[in-house]
Amino acid sequence: MNYTKINDNFSISGALTFAELAELQQQGVDVIINSRFDGEDAKQISSRQYQNEVEALGMKYVKVPVKSLVYPSQAIQRFSETITKPTLKVHAFCRSGKRVAHLWALAQASYRSPQAIIDIYAAAGVDIGAIVQQLQDAAHNNRYTFQKR
Repeated sequence: MNYTKINDNFSISGALTFAELAELQQQGVDVIINSRFDGEDAKQISSRQYQNEVEALGMKYVKVPVKSLVYPSQAIQRFSETITKPTLKVHAFCRSGKRVAHLWALAQASYRSPQAIIDIYAAAGVDIGAIVQQLQDAAHNNRYTFQKR
């Protein structure tokens, strides 16, 4: 399975097979976040099928569908609410992993500075350059409070 570990409790990847979901469950993942819309790809597993499989494996399933580089505040909020419990291990996926990487970064923007988020991703080998301006704008506009977790 090809995935990227962002920290001890959060990882990202592209689309998952059912076998990969079982691997994640065996690795202690508690929550699976799907950020794909149904029908993005002809061979894509549907959200309902993912949900059924994830729940059958005893994990929680959360759907936060977004289009690349279009991240509404309600999607960021839902994503943030899902990842805020430090005891939960979360894996998020989309087609390539890019959208979920962006969502995590934007969800972290109320807790970390833009540079800290960029540094976390750089250490993980993930480029989030496409949203750096959005992260900086959020900090500049005081939309986020940089609260401690």
